[in-house]
Amino acid sequence: MLSLSIGFNPDLWTLESVCRRTIENKRGKIDIYIFYFAVQFLPFHVWDYEPVIVYESGNEVTCLYDALHYYIGCSKKPELVISYP
Repeated sequence: MLSLSIGFNPDLWTLESVCRRTIENKRGKIDIYIFYFAVQFLPFHVWDYEPVIVYESGNEVTCLYDALHYYIGCSKKPELVISYP
């Protein structure tokens, strides 16, 4: 099971919402999270959407995430910590 924690500092964050969709079948389960930020500071722009895809199959968990625009990060740990910066 994924443990998701968000390090939140209202002076630094502009997180507006988190949306989640779960898709499940006999091969496993996928949770798709979309983090919506009103503003992103580096580089500055508005209306930023950050996807996180979590695939669970048996005892394995794989997290795919935006690791600085245009690069995909991958974690095999069942924990994803979203923090600033």
